[in-house]
Amino acid sequence: MPKPGSGSTVILASSRTQTAKGDTVARRARKNRAASKAPRAKPWKPELKMLRNAQGVERQQTEEAAWAEARQLVRHYVLMGYGRDIICDLMVPPISIHQLEKLFAYDLKNGHYVTMARIGAAAVNMAASGNDGGMTRFMLRSKGGWKDFEAPGGSAAIRVQMIDGDDTI
Repeated sequence: MPKPGSGSTVILASSRTQTAKGDTVARRARKNRAASKAPRAKPWKPELKMLRNAQGVERQQTEEAAWAEARQLVRHYVLMGYGRDIICDLMVPPISIHQLEKLFAYDLKNGHYVTMARIGAAAVNMAASGNDGGMTRFMLRSKGGWKDFEAPGGSAAIRVQMIDGDDTI
C-alpha cells in the first residue's frame, strides 16, 4: 500500500470488480437496469365472449363470468385426464404452464372431486324428483343396495286373494 503523500493514488475497485463470468459489477448493474425497464409479459385473462339473449340483444360477457367459465373448463379437462400441457393449449387464449399452475392451482388439484360431486348432486336431484324413473332405479340399485329379483317359480303371475269381512290372515 502506498504511503500518503508519495504521489501514488489509490484506486477503489468496487465498481470495477471482475465476476466469475468476466463481467464487471458496473456492467451487471447496467444490464439489470435495462432488464427492469423491459416490458413484462401480460397476465393471462380469459377471452370475453359476446352473448345474445332470447330477444336477440347482444352484450359482452362479464370478466367474472369469463373467469368462472375458464375455471369450469379446467376442472372438466382435469376430470377427463388431460395433462397440463394439453390444458394450456385448449384454453382460449392459450396459457403458459406457469400461469396455469398459478391461476388455477385449486382447480388443478381438486377439479376431479368438485366435478364428480356436481355430477353426483345432479343425478341425486334427478332421481329424487321422480320424473326420471331410470335414474331413480339406477340410484337405488347403485347407492341404495336394491337388487332385482324374480318371484319364486320363474315369471309366474302373483295370485291375489280378496278378503271379505272378518277373515284374518
